[in-house]
Amino acid sequence: MTLSASELINAKEATTILLDHLGLGNYVFEVEPGEHGWEVHVECDLDGAWQTLAIPVEREQLLASRSGGPEREALLSDWRERLQGIDKH
Repeated sequence: MTLSASELINAKEATTILLDHLGLGNYVFEVEPGEHGWEVHVECDLDGAWQTLAIPVEREQLLASRSGGPEREALLSDWRERLQGIDKH
């Protein structure tokens, strides 16, 4: 599955918003099309050690999360569980 340039820009903006809401201080990420949908690959500092995580995400949900609403809340809840101990808000 490929991403258009505009989808990639919007997906990266949405991912930045989500990761910032989770309180991550140091991170890098990439949004990539996967064999079974999109994945967000995150490298972040967890308690002084860099960790890597691949988070599967639905294209429509990630893009819709830019505006807030239930899509953003659902992704925040899911990602918070995956990145245990990161939510500082």
